[in-house]
Order: sequence, then structure tokens, then C-alpha cells
Amino acid sequence: MTIDERIERLQHVTAGWIEQNRKDWEESKAWRRVHDQEVEAIWRRMEQRDEDWRKQFEAEKQAWNERFAASRAEADERGRELDRRIGDLVSAIGKLIAKP
Repeated sequence: MTIDERIERLQHVTAGWIEQNRKDWEESKAWRRVHDQEVEAIWRRMEQRDEDWRKQFEAEKQAWNERFAASRAEADERGRELDRRIGDLVSAIGKLIAKP
């Protein structure tokens, strides 16, 4: 094998390596694009899930606040009724004691 044949062979092998490297680079770029798109889709789903959870939490919090306010109003009403009944009872006892 002459030196020219060796140089031609080296050029051929080197060209093959360069071509394979270019193909690998293109494939890597394609995989990177797919990966970036998938990561972006995951982030969007996570952000949407977080927003849905926030809305659900706010709705549940609002419902709880409404139930608590209703319960508090009912307890206040019961307290006023109890105060009235105790007052009536005390008045009745006072009248009973005042009778000869």
C-alpha cells in the first residue's frame, strides 16, 4: 500500500467519522427538542394541577367559612334564647318569693 493509498483511506475513514458524528449530533438535537417539549408539558401540567388545587382549596375554605358563620349565628341565637329563658325563670322565682 502506497502512501497515497493510505492517505485516501484515512480521508475516507475520517469522512465516515465526520458523517457519523454529524448524524449523531442531529439525532442528539432532535432528542433534546423532544426532551425539552416533554419537560415543558410536565411543567404546564404541574402548574395547572397547582392552580386546580388552589381553586379547590379556596372553594373548600369558603364553604368552611360559610358553615362556621352559620354555626356561630345559630350558637348566638341559642345563647340569646337561653339568656331570655334564664331571665324569665329568675323573674318567676322572684315573683314566687315575693308572694306572701
